[in-house]
Amino acid sequence: MLLHVKIYQERDDCWLFMGLPGQPVRHFKRLPEGLETAKRECFAAPAVIELYVDGLYIGARQKSGWPHELCRPVKYLPTPVASSRLHRVRNTAYRCFG
Repeated sequence: MLLHVKIYQERDDCWLFMGLPGQPVRHFKRLPEGLETAKRECFAAPAVIELYVDGLYIGARQKSGWPHELCRPVKYLPTPVASSRLHRVRNTAYRCFG
């Protein structure tokens, strides 16, 4: 069964995680925390993940075990990154993969 989850960014820099049947909406302060919780709540089962980030829609599909890192805060970039792959969301830079 392919799960379908959604993660939204609210205006107050809070993140919402929803989509699991019978589960309440969860709130997070940081996107990586929300993604990690989604992975844990889904038991790393195959899933479609929809991210809504400051007007940007990102759709991703994860296989069992969620082997792909979707994004992480940028602290150190070992190689130059094209500006189209570096997204700034309310004063925090994220590098998105895909």
